[in-house]
Amino acid sequence: MPCIGISGAQDDVGSCVSNRLDGMNETKKKLPVFGFEVDVTEIPVVDPTENFTQYKLEDGTILKVKGVVTSVMRVDNQYLPDGNPVYIVYMSPVTSVISSPLRKLPTATAEGVAKKAN
Repeated sequence: MPCIGISGAQDDVGSCVSNRLDGMNETKKKLPVFGFEVDVTEIPVVDPTENFTQYKLEDGTILKVKGVVTSVMRVDNQYLPDGNPVYIVYMSPVTSVISSPLRKLPTATAEGVAKKAN
């Protein structure tokens, strides 16, 4: 696939990589979405700020949750009614239990019980 419309070259897997003046390396790709191949541009994340949000549950448990962005794709030539470009964001959730009244104490292992007996 030739790299048409961007200043750059193909990388070793055939994706187009632009060489923009601002140092960003955007990669052109085709992404299957709802049974259609959509032209997208992968946009590198350069300054992530990933804060936890804390939730208190009805059972008394306190959770901290955040989403970690792994990849961002801008859909080429597609815009929302307000004029903003359309983005597809891949992310992974990270969850941590801060406290819970349902917490069980760790159980002793067979090895630990044998050491106490000696």
